[in-house]
Amino acid sequence: MKLVERDSDLARLRDAITDARQGNGNLVLVDGPPATGKSALLRQVTSDATGCTALTATCSHTERSLPFGVFSQLLRSAMLTGPQRFAGLLDRIAGIAPEQDADDVALVRLSQDLCHALMELAAETPLLIGVDDIQFADLPSRRCLLRLADRIEQVPMLLVVTDDGDPLAERTACRADLVRLRAAIRLRLRPLSEQGTAALLSDRFGAPPNEDFFAATGGNPLLVNALADDHETGDHDLSAYLMAFVGCLHNGDDLLLRIARARAVLGAHASTADVAALVDVDVNIVDRLHRTLCAAGLMAEHGFRHASVAAAVCDGLSRRDRAALHRRAAALLHERDAAPTAVATHLIEAGGSTQPWAGPVLAEATEQALSSDEVDLATRCIEHIPAQRQQESELAPVRARLARAEWATDPSAAVRHADALTGAHQLARRDSVMVVRQFLWHGRTNDATAVLDTLRRDTRDATELRDAELWLACTHPALVRHRTTRVATNDQLAPDADQWLRVTATLAAGLSGGPDAIERAEEVLRDIHFSRDTQWADEAAVFALLTLVAADRVDTAAAWCARLRDEADARDSATWRAVFAAISGDVAIRRGDFTSAARYADTALTELTPAQWGVAIGLPLSVAILANTRLGHISAAANLLTRQVPDETFASRYGLHYLFARGQYHLATRHSHAALADFLTCGDLMRDWALDLTALIPWRAGAAEAWQRLGNRDQTRQLVADQLTRSGAGSARTRALSLRLLAATSPSRRRPQLLAEALELLEGCGDQFEQARVLADLGRAHAAGEDQRRARTVFRRAWYLAGRCAATPLREELVAVHGAFDDDGASGGSPDGADRLTGSERRVAWLAVMGYKNREIADRLYVTPSTVEQHLTRVYRKLNVRGRHDLPGDLQVTPTASTSLIPATH
Repeated sequence: MKLVERDSDLARLRDAITDARQGNGNLVLVDGPPATGKSALLRQVTSDATGCTALTATCSHTERSLPFGVFSQLLRSAMLTGPQRFAGLLDRIAGIAPEQDADDVALVRLSQDLCHALMELAAETPLLIGVDDIQFADLPSRRCLLRLADRIEQVPMLLVVTDDGDPLAERTACRADLVRLRAAIRLRLRPLSEQGTAALLSDRFGAPPNEDFFAATGGNPLLVNALADDHETGDHDLSAYLMAFVGCLHNGDDLLLRIARARAVLGAHASTADVAALVDVDVNIVDRLHRTLCAAGLMAEHGFRHASVAAAVCDGLSRRDRAALHRRAAALLHERDAAPTAVATHLIEAGGSTQPWAGPVLAEATEQALSSDEVDLATRCIEHIPAQRQQESELAPVRARLARAEWATDPSAAVRHADALTGAHQLARRDSVMVVRQFLWHGRTNDATAVLDTLRRDTRDATELRDAELWLACTHPALVRHRTTRVATNDQLAPDADQWLRVTATLAAGLSGGPDAIERAEEVLRDIHFSRDTQWADEAAVFALLTLVAADRVDTAAAWCARLRDEADARDSATWRAVFAAISGDVAIRRGDFTSAARYADTALTELTPAQWGVAIGLPLSVAILANTRLGHISAAANLLTRQVPDETFASRYGLHYLFARGQYHLATRHSHAALADFLTCGDLMRDWALDLTALIPWRAGAAEAWQRLGNRDQTRQLVADQLTRSGAGSARTRALSLRLLAATSPSRRRPQLLAEALELLEGCGDQFEQARVLADLGRAHAAGEDQRRARTVFRRAWYLAGRCAATPLREELVAVHGAFDDDGASGGSPDGADRLTGSERRVAWLAVMGYKNREIADRLYVTPSTVEQHLTRVYRKLNVRGRHDLPGDLQVTPTASTSLIPATH
């Protein structure tokens, strides 16, 4: 490979070879930092030495104890050229014991004979002797080389030696002796410049790559070439680069490697004094060796040049040695009053420590890590606190705080602390309530009950317990001992209480509705602030969203869901992302957006594993099952139903969602008895729990539809009547579902009126799927009344809405009932010109699409037929159609609070 920025050095060496051929012997010392190309330069000059006999030897620190090891290599090299006269000298070298004194007379005589033999060889033919890495030469060889160098002017010989310029005292003597000789030529090599690095890369690739090779290598030729190899092979792990780097350290003295490892362990900003203390070496020596590494390009002033190097440098350490190194680093930093987290990092890497100071440092580091939102570090800190320090009453506050923080990323990890916390004495009530929630999330009902019993026996301030009971009544109602709907809003919270538990309790108490519920829910959502130091903010947000859903404010709920998902992303919280994705899916189902619902459910089930979801897995599974059922993905829904659901799920609100979704699946697959069982089980549980969540889980509508499928009109009417006569009749959506089923069991003349009312309610709720179902029934009612024109118009509207929902089974059912439909506007969105329609024009046009005549439209909107005609004329012109039969079937209407879309029939 071409040498770069070494032309002048090569020229001087070639001149020295010429002088040697002419009988003018000389000594050349090539030194410089490690891996700067000294060996490559020596190989190049050796290959250029035509007309000379070249003898070479490479010194190694592993062979420093072998007397005359260097000369043994030189003599064997000479024997390869032909002469066998050195065999005797080699035998004499082999007979030397490693421990023999270098000043022994026999060794001195052997040294003289070796020099004489090489000088005789040089007299016969010019001789080039190259010795690489002389700093590692054994002492007898060094002395012999000095003897030879002192006489080199007398013979045609060139002696070229390379040296790393090692600053250690025991290595400098030989180099100093070589340099002081009158004949010595010294060549000092440096790493390549930035331009030289670019030139080397251009020689390999034609043009320098885009990466900053110089920054990563400091111009060190070995590292540049190794990094180029990685670039050429596409090795993103940089195996060649790291191998070359570590190889440079291993080729040097052990101390160089130890210093590099100490630097890797302590980090880039460690002082030289800290490094020296860690390796127990004089600080001046460490400073000189550090400068050597920097001069070689292996390090920058404040650390390694590449982030991967630190790990690579320590890879050769055994686990035991690595732990010992980190343990010494921890002790050193502790003595220097370093930050607890800095000390703790080394204690963790060491696998802990039995030192008395280790426990308090790790405990304090846990607190600091939590304050900095470094949950993983906090977890590792508390896991390594020594056994004698693990007094749970002492560690309970910090462990509880850690459990709250871990909840945001991994509920399974958080519950690991619950067992330890329940064993702690004087556990704060806030933490006890948190433990109850964690146990219940993971189905550990007996453990949760034990903690609850302890809380209930405590006669101190029961405010937090009362708030927890209200939450339990809506989430795990089987565990509620004394039911109450009163929130302790006027009670002062304890200083360490979680305010979001109070908010959750307030929302849970008002979940069934009320004039202030919606305003309160939106106020909570505006003020909500997620923090890893609370475990109730997410639950407060969930109940606020459920309040909006129960009040049929699905569009508002969808907007808040989007904001909450964004905040969960910003906080990098897998738990919050999963929970709000599941709620978003439920909201999407109520809007008839099943494609989005399936996507949200998939996100929820991906963000958390089933184990992490615990009993709450009933929520995302219910969304996924119901969405896939409506989409017609029956096999996918069936696969979801094969997933294991904890038994404890069915003792919680999450089980109600799951049972309702499974019932809908059974209805879709025509297993009406199984569907009826699921819906009635929902009802039985709600009655047993005194929990009215029909606005969220309309089980009576589901059961009534199952009875209808089974042909039992009486049971259908009884369930519908029961729902309609209840206080408030549930939400508008629930009432609409009931009216649709009531219409099915009512006389044919009354059906259009009931269905029209249901349609009006569903338009206000924004549920396009249920609108499509009502329209399908309305089309059948018109067809039964022999109004085929209106029936076909209504069917077409139902078909369009079903298409917008991607509800394939419903679409196919409509086609089967009334034949094929054209695909005008099926893609959704507003037709051309629709954005220019006024609200009144939209209402008139929509009723015309529904098949109503002008006088009927006038009666419904309380206007004159002339006004209807004028509106329709403007509509035709804006939409560029010829008449009412050309009006698009997917024309959207935005109802307002002041104007009903379909007024009650007179």
